[in-house]
Amino acid sequence: MELLIRLLGCVELCVDGQVVTPGAARRRAVLAGLALEANRPVPLSRLADMVWSDVPPASAAANLRSHAAGLRRAPGDRLVARPNAYELRLSPDELDVTEFHWLAGEGRALLVLVGQLADGRERLDLLDYEDLSVRGSLTTAVAAVRADDEVAGRILALLGAAPDALRQPERVARQLGISAARLDRALDDLADAHLLQPYSNEPGRHLLPALVREYAAELAAEPRPAAGALTGRRVDPLVA
Repeated sequence: MELLIRLLGCVELCVDGQVVTPGAARRRAVLAGLALEANRPVPLSRLADMVWSDVPPASAAANLRSHAAGLRRAPGDRLVARPNAYELRLSPDELDVTEFHWLAGEGRALLVLVGQLADGRERLDLLDYEDLSVRGSLTTAVAAVRADDEVAGRILALLGAAPDALRQPERVARQLGISAARLDRALDDLADAHLLQPYSNEPGRHLLPALVREYAAELAAEPRPAAGALTGRRVDPLVA
């Protein structure tokens, strides 16, 4: 059986040259998660964290087993059931994520990499923050934004300490000593760099992806600079 899984661009599963990609978005996320962890058992708890960007539902384990059963019809015995885990067996040339890691290893900006991940926030949350190539790309993207827009850097550090601060944008603008329009421009810069994700159904609302949240938390923990030297480092979190 010839198997090929593509994660760059749209998730795609090909068996013997035929495209058999699952139609359900959640099932595609399961496939992507197993592919990223190929050749090792992925516990259901870990897979749930990869598939659901927020808190997994109580039915997560049952849902994952159902999706795995549906996926097994395509790769057959390549998808192996383990105790409370699943393992997808792949050879290096059966997964295009190898090219993804090459791009990241070359220092390509996160916005380039994420631009190739068509499913947006959920796909971004599948990436491993501990992967040095991914982290290197994230570092590049953050450094570029902070260099181009000092306010955007300060916002990112603030969100590392207070992830929900943008629920009150007026207070954020006051704390940073900027206008609402200036805040909006900085948020647009962060969104353009894929460091924030706008809510499609709530104009003006933004979400900090988990991958970026971890990095922003480190920014917030950096030593506070002297007065007048704010360059994207820590700012005090919002207080009630």
